[in-house]
Amino acid sequence: MPRRAKPASAAPAAAIFDLENLLSLAANGDREAFAAIYDRMAPRILGVIERILGGSGPGEQVLEDVFVKLWNASRALAGSETSVAAWLTFRARAAALDRLAGRAARSSRRRESGSPLLATAAWLPLGLRRRIYGGTLRFARGPEDTNN
Repeated sequence: MPRRAKPASAAPAAAIFDLENLLSLAANGDREAFAAIYDRMAPRILGVIERILGGSGPGEQVLEDVFVKLWNASRALAGSETSVAAWLTFRARAAALDRLAGRAARSSRRRESGSPLLATAAWLPLGLRRRIYGGTLRFARGPEDTNN
């Protein structure tokens, strides 16, 4: 039995909505193409971000930052072999990890700021400082604590 030929319009219709084609259009200033990328990819990328941040925190802000970076990098990416989905996933992961590291650093600074050892312990290795400030090491505070 002979095969039927596909209609000529079927293949180009699928290619129009391809992310890389949409990015090429967005690189030339097409905001609707960029919105289509956002609509298609934002839920997936937000899921990546929220898994890293634990569901709490500024996931939407990180998502917005990632898409602003995509808009700014669209001209460079449009001519490259880079997958839009891979680029977004990589950037989202990196941005979420940066946000998580910043949150941990702020929390660590808050814990350490009230410690009397802060001024004298800055030269200690980070692991030891964490053990000290985390409470796993005990130091005598004065003559009255040496008997405990």
